[in-house]
Amino acid sequence: MRAPEAAPRVSGLFGEAALAGKRAMLLFTTGGPGESFRPGGAFGPMDGFLFHIHRGMLDFVGFEVLDPVITYGPARMTERERAAALDSVRESVARIAATAPATAR
Repeated sequence: MRAPEAAPRVSGLFGEAALAGKRAMLLFTTGGPGESFRPGGAFGPMDGFLFHIHRGMLDFVGFEVLDPVITYGPARMTERERAAALDSVRESVARIAATAPATAR
């Protein structure tokens, strides 16, 4: 008879989790304008949508959660607005890439 295998060691949660020391950022677009994702807007504050992703998925496994980069309603933007939005995304990513994570393992 074989001895039972030991249960896998569970890493910690949040700051003690397997991905502690790594960063995560959501970068996405919406179908609607920014006004729809504010208090009193059609969908309510964006923070309400993001809380469960940030806390329950990213922070839970140890990521340092960075501010999201959100482009609201790109399908309704002019070419000039879309170009400015893309520049903003590039600047955000470059700024993050140029800074070291707060903690490292």
